[in-house]
Amino acid sequence: MIRRLDTALLSLFSIASLTFSSSLLAQSETAATVPTSFVGTYSLTYDQINSGGPFADGAEVTLVLRSDNVLCVDGQQFSSPVFRNGNQAEAIWSDEDGGFEYAVSNFQSTFNEVNVSGPSFSPFYGQLSGSKVSSAEDCAASTPTVTAAMTSIFDLAESKLSEFFPAGVETQFLGEYVYRFYPSTGVYLAFADGQVLLLGGAFGDAIVDAGSINIVLDTLEVYEPLDFGDAELWTLTISGTFDTAFVAGLSFSDLVINDIPAPDMNDLDEIEQSIYDSLEEVASNIGTVSLTVEDDSANRRAFRASFSATTEAGSVTYNLLYVYTR
Repeated sequence: MIRRLDTALLSLFSIASLTFSSSLLAQSETAATVPTSFVGTYSLTYDQINSGGPFADGAEVTLVLRSDNVLCVDGQQFSSPVFRNGNQAEAIWSDEDGGFEYAVSNFQSTFNEVNVSGPSFSPFYGQLSGSKVSSAEDCAASTPTVTAAMTSIFDLAESKLSEFFPAGVETQFLGEYVYRFYPSTGVYLAFADGQVLLLGGAFGDAIVDAGSINIVLDTLEVYEPLDFGDAELWTLTISGTFDTAFVAGLSFSDLVINDIPAPDMNDLDEIEQSIYDSLEEVASNIGTVSLTVEDDSANRRAFRASFSATTEAGSVTYNLLYVYTR
């Protein structure tokens, strides 16, 4: 009997304690209302303090505060803001799915910043700062989030595949798309719905799905460029004349070599090496080379070369035209 009474009292005490604790929790948060002066669209920049937050460091974020107390962050909507622990300068919206909180201040004066954290301010990820750009309340106008993975893919593509994605262009937004356009190559590199997309230039006029963001990032991280395929391979045609000790102006039969790299027309050593490589089976002891560059365009490189060499016919002087095309 005593044991049953103790158990009953313990259960009653537990229920009372739980009710009391819940009451304290409810009292620590009060509903917040967005001031009229705060309503509108804000253009903000994220300053990362600790990793793990919802944005990449330096990401541009569009935030909308609506008159119905809804907060839009890059198109995601959160409702039911609260003041916590009596602090009415900072209104807090919870992203329960993502595990983040957005604390907007200062409701007692003017817009200051947005603190981004986990639940109950732990951990603290960083801050959004910037300014109000309009009074529009349309969440659909919000831009997508530029994630850390997206930024890494942009950077890796521009460093490892620069012939398609030369650095120096800005990130842009169109609807759900985050993208960069590379005018010199005509290529778009874009992200939407977790996928990496390619369009234009060497990739054609139809959108190419390169795979998920995670797979493409993993591939680029381990990729070591050796050459870039057919885009860097040329066809070399060698023509001209040569003089022997007995006859001058003999015709040099056109020699065609496919799928080879073209030398840099500004690098004389590289040009001379291309001559040695092209004639290694027919000539040796190549002497001083006289060079004249005639063309250095996107799809044609050409130079004239005069030099002496030793062949099966003896000493020969060559006057040749080297033309690389693609």
